[in-house]
Amino acid sequence: MEGKRGSECLLKPVSNIDFNPPLIKEFLDPSVDATDRDLRLHLFALLTTGRELTMDQVQAACLPEFLALGMSMNPASFNPSQTTPGDLAQQKARTYLFPYLMNRYLAGLRLINTPAALLNEFEVDAGDLAIAQLQRLQYNYNAHFKVANYLADLKARTGLLASLTARHAMTSVTKSAEVIGLAGQIGQSLAVAAHIIDECDQLTTPTYFTERIVTGTYPLALLFTREREAT
Repeated sequence: MEGKRGSECLLKPVSNIDFNPPLIKEFLDPSVDATDRDLRLHLFALLTTGRELTMDQVQAACLPEFLALGMSMNPASFNPSQTTPGDLAQQKARTYLFPYLMNRYLAGLRLINTPAALLNEFEVDAGDLAIAQLQRLQYNYNAHFKVANYLADLKARTGLLASLTARHAMTSVTKSAEVIGLAGQIGQSLAVAAHIIDECDQLTTPTYFTERIVTGTYPLALLFTREREAT
């Protein structure tokens, strides 16, 4: 029950983040990537179960969600059929969204008094997420995209977000760099596994499968098949 209460507590600040100016909020869709986000929040709640958290520590759970929202609103793919001026304008507008949310994340690290030893680490990881987005965009529509590329990309984006959440959680529990790092590795692995399971569950939906193919974000099952039967 304590873990459940912790999860409910964490869902509130994430869903009520005050995005300012209001124009930014119009671009955000909390339903996007909800499964991955729920895992991160429950991971944070699990790692902090039974502890009285300060407001700064609770807000730490929200910080990686700034990065996650920026990534989901500015995805590392695009639909070739969307070529109307309105679609192109929307895509261009969202390119400015990620830097804005990135800055909110970086500013938040200082507002919650992140330990100096971890501050640089978190800042570097936030930059790595942006680079991973660019790398994934290069991977899309690449006929040589392999299972290994898929897994590396998943660890670098979805996995790294969960790793950040786990490490933010552990900073409220321990000062041990080794324990914090181990929690990050566990969070990353759990997020990768959960994402693959969720993806496989959705492959039976024709619209989901078609959308993935059209946008070049090939599912893992297709990559395995193509490597075994290239024709």
